[in-house]
Amino acid sequence: MDCTLIVMFFNATKYVDDDRSKLEHYYDDKIAYLNVPLVIYGDEDYCNYIKELRPKEYRTQYNVMKIEDLKYWKYYNDVKVGMISITRHIINSCKLEFMKTTAIHNPFGTKYFAYMDCKLMKQMKLTDEIVIDRMSKVRNTFHIQVLGCQYNPFDTYKNIYEEVAYRYNVTGGFYAGDKEHILKVEELFHQEFMNAIELGYGNGDEMLFIKILYNNWDLFSVSYGDYQQCCRNIHELSENPYHTYHCALKEYSAKSMHKQVIQCSNMLIDKIGGIELFNTLYMRYMSAYYLGDKDTLYDSLDKIRDDPYLLGYYVNNIGQYKQNIEYSSNFGYNFHRPIRIICGVLTSNMLHEHFSYYIVCSSCELVTIPINVHVVIVKSNSIYKNKIMDVLSILE
Repeated sequence: MDCTLIVMFFNATKYVDDDRSKLEHYYDDKIAYLNVPLVIYGDEDYCNYIKELRPKEYRTQYNVMKIEDLKYWKYYNDVKVGMISITRHIINSCKLEFMKTTAIHNPFGTKYFAYMDCKLMKQMKLTDEIVIDRMSKVRNTFHIQVLGCQYNPFDTYKNIYEEVAYRYNVTGGFYAGDKEHILKVEELFHQEFMNAIELGYGNGDEMLFIKILYNNWDLFSVSYGDYQQCCRNIHELSENPYHTYHCALKEYSAKSMHKQVIQCSNMLIDKIGGIELFNTLYMRYMSAYYLGDKDTLYDSLDKIRDDPYLLGYYVNNIGQYKQNIEYSSNFGYNFHRPIRIICGVLTSNMLHEHFSYYIVCSSCELVTIPINVHVVIVKSNSIYKNKIMDVLSILE
């Protein structure tokens, strides 16, 4: 295992009195038995709790400290407005600091580092196998998971830190990366934390990451999903792709965030189907057009043309899409060029005057049109159209 896991826990009941602050909400013995290099930051009680359970041969480093010793605790009284308790804001904002410290000292000589909320395995029903597998997939980047996109580049800090919707942009339960990217992201995070403090805001790490992520997109490897997919979806959408389609991709497209549209749609293409797949490819095509990305533009339209269902959906809604699709000619793409149809694939509702077809159906005796002959489908030419319709009715 070439990745060190980092967890932390500090007893906040002295400062926060609610159910979420009770120790049993965070104590999770699964962490203790996870056989990976583990660095723990926490108060004495939590470190002793893990130490009593964890096998002695497992690589572990315990860093005992008080909650008042946290890097950002000195700003406690500077937070005036927040959607979570000040204590949680301070604790959560130290995740990146602990990742940085671990990456610098690197007690187990690993190349990569992952932070995970100490309660995540219990809360999200993560098995040892899932966590170890996802840790093995960490690469030279900074991994973060997007929940959705309420972000707008023109939003002010007041918008971001006072509107509830902004709480659901990224999930802070699992971060990962190599030393270089961790140090860069931690520096940006610290600057954002101080910007928020100067204005009296404090809402935890997730809201602080909003501007960091979208202003430094290339620093990150972004995955998607709801909170239940935290850790599970690192580098691929293994679960809940339709959440990503509705909460992230459509929002990116509506806000003309073309770079994000292409990245997100690339992860979705093989995970969804039907109308959602058509819309995904169409949004991908439009973003590729605006970015001048010829390869992605061609690939998006090819995938629509090569899929009978997607092509049929386009034909049935041609008035909605035709004009924008034809802009592809600016890149030398002819969407309405002849289509080569393999026996039994095309359905009759897909025949349309904007397309020509090549019929390849040598096994069917009812085909009276010579194989590989160019057949033009036009409303006025009922002879050819009826012959093809007859063949298709048999094949269906």
